[in-house]
Amino acid sequence: MNSIKTNLIFIINTLHNLTNKKKVAIGFFGITRSLKYTIDSIKTNIFDVLTENNIDYDIFMHTYYLNSYSNKRARESITNKINNDEYKLLNPKYFHQDDQDKIKNKLKLELYRTHKDPWHTNYESVDFFILACYSKFILTEMIEKTDINYDYILFVRPDCLYLDKLDISKFKLINNNTILIPNFGLTSNINDRFAITNNSTYKIYGKIFTELLKLSKKRQLHSESILDLILNNNKIKNIKIPFNFSRIRYNGKVCHNDNFSNYKNVLEKYKILNIPINMNSEEYKTFENISLFLEKNTDTNITFCVANNAVLDMVRNLLISSNKNNVNITLFALDNNIISNLEGQCNIVKYFDNGFGEKIDDTIFYKYGTDMFKNVIFQRFFIGNEILKANKSYIYMDVDIVVTKNFINNILEQYINTNYDCLSQDNGDGCCTGFFSMKSNEKTKKVDLNFFKKHNYKLHSTNQKFFNKYVLKTKVLNIKLLDRTFYPTGNIYYKNHKNIDDKCYIIHFNFIIGYNTKIDKMKFYNKFYIK
Repeated sequence: MNSIKTNLIFIINTLHNLTNKKKVAIGFFGITRSLKYTIDSIKTNIFDVLTENNIDYDIFMHTYYLNSYSNKRARESITNKINNDEYKLLNPKYFHQDDQDKIKNKLKLELYRTHKDPWHTNYESVDFFILACYSKFILTEMIEKTDINYDYILFVRPDCLYLDKLDISKFKLINNNTILIPNFGLTSNINDRFAITNNSTYKIYGKIFTELLKLSKKRQLHSESILDLILNNNKIKNIKIPFNFSRIRYNGKVCHNDNFSNYKNVLEKYKILNIPINMNSEEYKTFENISLFLEKNTDTNITFCVANNAVLDMVRNLLISSNKNNVNITLFALDNNIISNLEGQCNIVKYFDNGFGEKIDDTIFYKYGTDMFKNVIFQRFFIGNEILKANKSYIYMDVDIVVTKNFINNILEQYINTNYDCLSQDNGDGCCTGFFSMKSNEKTKKVDLNFFKKHNYKLHSTNQKFFNKYVLKTKVLNIKLLDRTFYPTGNIYYKNHKNIDDKCYIIHFNFIIGYNTKIDKMKFYNKFYIK
């Protein structure tokens, strides 16, 4: 029987070589989750493209049998409504399904927890990463066992809605040292959700699982960082191609980081609920206090600003720019009027009674250097400290900032496998505390109200001078100053905007004084979006 199979494979490979007809293995891995929503896009933009170009393909699939499903980081609450036969929509030629609970026990996932969870999910996301790698490993072995000499092997997630047609002209860029990956959603300069490899590189890309346990003893298991490390170790380069797709949650909603606004018609065509979580007003809530907000919030990072109603238009502009780039900002509100004006447009936390000494006036733009200005501007650290104590990282931003790209992953990945406690915008001679981030650890948690009181923070004219003097220069925290090309302060942007406009993640319209002056500056550079 084996000799018959061997001869058959030989004949297939010989005919394949003689006709010079390309043959592709399409490998699906991981849970199907939302395949009923994505199957038509897979057929149209992958399968049909190969058929139309006279390319033969075989479909492989490894997936899991689930008893229940939830994903804290993806904000998917627990459900038992699982269709474990959903894989049949793909009609795979080669198929294997494992019981996920049994595989978890078999792998002894707790052995991989030498280092901290980079996503702060109590290792849930780390476990998902390991299971995805194991799925790819089994998939790769399935392809290998066929002994068919596929020209190209695609690694594809079944839970993604593919928005672009696969460009097969890019296949010619692939060789034994080069693979193709998407040019979006990059962390550590890698997108690990899709790849096109050849008959040599697929065994390296697909067998990352075999190195995970050993690597887990040396470093955090962060998915893109690990993939980048292994590819570099094997001297495999990647070429990034335009091939957009959106992850679809089990309820048919687009992942809040994957909303491509220019593909609205495509999403409607496939009957996808084009309602990213951070764009749906029904998802937004107003919280009575910070404790309740932190208790209800499941995110591992909080991005926030602090404002009163006097800067309403500037906050609105910040929210518009952040929503354009799928950045979810929480507003800590200093008066009721700003809540009334922005309710439903973002998460809002009431932050009125916090030792200001007097009530915040919702009509006043507090001028630089005044006592009330000082009281307001130091609150960012005290709010941030409460977030840190809830074991979450945070990113703070002033309201005179405009978001031009989604910076969340870029910021958070700079903490991975480093000793940095804080990342801050660089103002040229130290930290600009109008845009900075802290991760939660014992060091950052100690930079609290008592720390500020100990150093008489109210005697300082600005929070920035205080922070540079008592935190940066004394090395209380290990701080990295962000690249000014990607995170420019006003003085850098005004001088260099033509060269850096397409590179920066944010633009901070500082180095000028006055509310209307700042808005005029935004208008001058076409960064004010309120009509």
